[in-house]
Formats: sequence, structure tokens, C-alpha cells
Amino acid sequence: MKHSPLRVFAVIGLLAVSLRCGSSSKPSGGRGELGMTPPTGTDGPLINLPGSGGSANSSGGGSGIHLGNAGVSGMCATMSCPPDGVPVATCGNALIETGEVCDDGNSRPGDGCSGLCREEANFACPTVGMACVSTVACGNGMVEGSEACDDMNMLAADGCDGSCQVENGFGCPTPGQPCTPVTQVVCGDGVPNAGETCDDGGAVPNDGCSSDCQLQPGYTCPQPGEQCVLDEYCGNGNLSDTEACDDGNPTPGDGCTGLCNREPFFDCPTPGRLCETTIVCGDSKVIGDEACDDGNSASPGCAADCKSIEPGYSCPTTAGLGGVCTPVLVARCGDSSLDFGEYCDDGNSNPSDGCTVVCEVTPGYTCAQPGQVCSLIEWCGDSKLSLARGEQCDDGKNDGSAGSCASDCKAAIPLVSCGNGVKEGIEQCDAGASNGSAQSTCDTRCRTKCGNGSVDSGEQCDDGVNNGSYGTCNANCTFAGYCGDAAKNGPEQCDLGDAQNQSNPYGANLCTKGCLNAPKCGDGRIQTDRGGQCDGAAGCSAQCLWPILR
Repeated sequence: MKHSPLRVFAVIGLLAVSLRCGSSSKPSGGRGELGMTPPTGTDGPLINLPGSGGSANSSGGGSGIHLGNAGVSGMCATMSCPPDGVPVATCGNALIETGEVCDDGNSRPGDGCSGLCREEANFACPTVGMACVSTVACGNGMVEGSEACDDMNMLAADGCDGSCQVENGFGCPTPGQPCTPVTQVVCGDGVPNAGETCDDGGAVPNDGCSSDCQLQPGYTCPQPGEQCVLDEYCGNGNLSDTEACDDGNPTPGDGCTGLCNREPFFDCPTPGRLCETTIVCGDSKVIGDEACDDGNSASPGCAADCKSIEPGYSCPTTAGLGGVCTPVLVARCGDSSLDFGEYCDDGNSNPSDGCTVVCEVTPGYTCAQPGQVCSLIEWCGDSKLSLARGEQCDDGKNDGSAGSCASDCKAAIPLVSCGNGVKEGIEQCDAGASNGSAQSTCDTRCRTKCGNGSVDSGEQCDDGVNNGSYGTCNANCTFAGYCGDAAKNGPEQCDLGDAQNQSNPYGANLCTKGCLNAPKCGDGRIQTDRGGQCDGAAGCSAQCLWPILR
């Protein structure tokens, strides 16, 4: 294939512009991802320009041009997008939105406005964005809040003192009635006695009233002798009437968001248990991160894990329907191979998946490797933890409040009670002053380190899922297989390691920065840019040249 000098010079000039406008940098973790500029202010997403291999995350071609906010207008940047015209309610942003009754500027339960932004018992929340006010009134005959008794007065020495706590030698079994003298204090008899802050009539731990009759955080015990009630909040494993799911944790990216909304491509049938992916390789449906799905056909073209398309093939994806891939005999857009003039090639002709029908990258997307699905550009605030960007925490809110993340996604803000050495509420652990230290398995947010979605001391990576799939993290928080680790795995055709993979190689036993086999004489493709005249045809020499006839 011949190209005019004018077209070549035009591309060279475009590349020169790109080097002045922006440049890529490989992250220290070696994961092959870009730290992109978030689409805020005047900066917008980056468009990949063709370089060696055409991949934005290979060292050969990662330059880009800032487009400004116009480049992402109308795009939904997260994986949990609402229907058109429906605002996203965010509990804790100091605004009353759809489905909310209150919003005190945080999503912590127990302070009057629950983690679902509903008023809690014994509180009133008159002013949006301000702390709720306790309605507990000692002496009204009702046991409320931290009261252990209420005999309808605030007199001392009658069994229930002026702050509604039980006095020594008394028991107060019925709210609104006088307390009675007792000779023996028994936790679990349904009668709050001196030193007890609750008594639910049993000694079972972790049910709201502890085995020594102390009220546990996250619970309310309004009636002595009856079961305590769990305060509602997202992440407690109980499905409330305002939640679409609750998998027992507030971490997004696992099917159920930190606001207990179900994420795309997940089903969450059982509260308290992890959600289940609906992406099934082999069902002839192309959804989620699948690049193709041929129904497990024996025909070539679609990788066994449905995550990539083999070079030289095109696979159907229109309307999410897969099918048998077809070979592309003449190089063109959609053949899963990055050809001259192409900025991307994901192996299909779908114009709305990040790579257009003319193989240009859609603004707001990055296309890492030919034959693979393009992905939305990541930024702080997209609820997805990006190790390549150096993020330590990203819950989508990032307002710096307790239990949330810093505004720059570089740190997690500990819960108010986290660090007291007592495992409480939704805490997974609490080692006190040792939280976050190298010798502790508990992080600064009272979560078990490995699996918390943050890279802690001694870990290589932690994406919060840690399922060992290609390009992610193993269950022990080490790197799973990735391009550049010197081991052929996943969709890779080859991998000689970061130091040996080349930007623009040619010849046998060589590998590109995208872990694809280097073009060579004998691969069935005529490499005119390398001086080739033929390849595999009758009469073609071992050097891919036609013989000279005399």
C-alpha cells in the first residue's frame, strides 16, 4: 500500500502538535494505564493520536489533545447512570433530593439523619445541611435515645435519676411507670438495672444490646425486654424500602454502589451477599467489558474469555447481539488491527462504544489495545478506584467527611469511632492505634486491608474485587497477569516484559508494547513498509520478495 508524501507529512505534523499539547506517563505500578485529567474546569478528556502501535498506554503512542468540556457534553461518566432527566440523589450532599427526607451533609447513621437520608427515631432535622436535633426528653414516659429508663419525672432517688439512668438498687421494667427496688442485678431479665443502658431480655451478643447489657452503636432499644432495632444505612446487609440492593458493604464497583443502587450488569438477589455479574461469555450477547461473544463457537476470531478479538477478524456487536466472527482479508477499520491512519480498532462497526466507524477515538474514551473494548476515561469522583492515577479512595462523593474520601482521592477519611480498638457497626476490624500500620491487617477506615480497594503497606495492588482476572489484582493483593510482566497470559499473543517489548518491532520472536506478535515476513501479510513484495504466494521468496526474471 502506497501513501502520498503529503498525507505522511500531515500525520507527522499532527504528532508534533500532540507532543506539545500533552504527553503520557507510565504509572509507577506498571499497570499500563494513563493518569488522565478529570473532565472538570477547562480541561477535558484526551483523544489518542496514532503513535507506534496506536495505543494510548504504550510508551510508543500516548500523546493527546485537550478538548475541553465540550468533548464530553451529554456523556454519562459513571457506570450507574440514571435515565434521562432523572437527577442522581446523593445522600450527604446537604441537598434534599428525590427519595430523601433529610440531608445533614453526611451519610453517617446515628446522628439523626440516616445513611439513606431519612430521619431517625428521636431526632428532628429542621435545617438542611445542619446537624439534626435530638427530641429525647427525659421525663416524658418514653425510653428514647441513650435513656435507660423514664418514669415520667426528673426526680432523683426514685430509681430513675434526672438524666433517665437507672439508680443503684432499682429496676425499671416499664417506661412511664415507677421503678421498683431489686436485690439482684441480672443482665438479660428484661429489666434495665443500674449500670445497664439496655436489656432486651436475652444475653445474645451483637443484637443491639450486648451480653453485658450495653447499647451497641447502630441500634435503638426503645422497649425493655424486646428486640433492639438496627438503624438503617447502606451497607448493613439489610434491604430497606429505599434501597435497590445492599450487599453488606458501602464499596462501589461490586454490583451495589455506596448509595445502595444496583450497578449495570449485576443482579443482587440476596441482601447481605455479594451481587452476581450478568455478563456471561458464551451466551451470544455482547455486554459490559466483552468485545465479542460467538456463543462459544469453534470458529476463530473471538477470544475464549470474550474480552478481545483476534487481529484480522471482525465480530458483530450491534444491539448487543454477538455471533460468529468473520475474517477480514483486506485491511480496514474494524479488523481488530491498528492500520495506518487509524486511532483505534475494536473489531466492530459500532459507532457508540468509544471507537467510531472510521476508527477514531470518541471524546471521553481511551482505547488501550486493538481488538479490545474502549473504556471511559477515569477521574477522581467516578466511584472507581484508579491505581494508575494514584488514588487511595474514591466513593464518588469525596467530600472529606468521616467515612468518605478526600477531595483529591488521595486519602480515606476515618470513621468517627474507627480507631478506638473496638469493632463497631459496619467496621470489619479495629486495631486502635495500629490501624493502617505495616504490621496490622486493619486499615485506617477499619476495613480488612486486602480487599478494601486501597493499596496499603505491603500490597502491590488492591482493586476491591481481587478476583485474579487479567490486568487486575489477585486475592492476596499482588498483581494478576498483565501486559509487561514477561509472562504470556490473558489475551496476549506474547510478552517479553516491559524492558523487551518494543514500540515498533519487526521480525520473528519479537513482541509489541501491546503484547501482540510483531509483524514479520511469513505471517501472511505483505509488509510494504518493510520492503515486502509478497508473503506466502507461490513463487514468493523466503525474504518476501518476487524473484527477478531475466
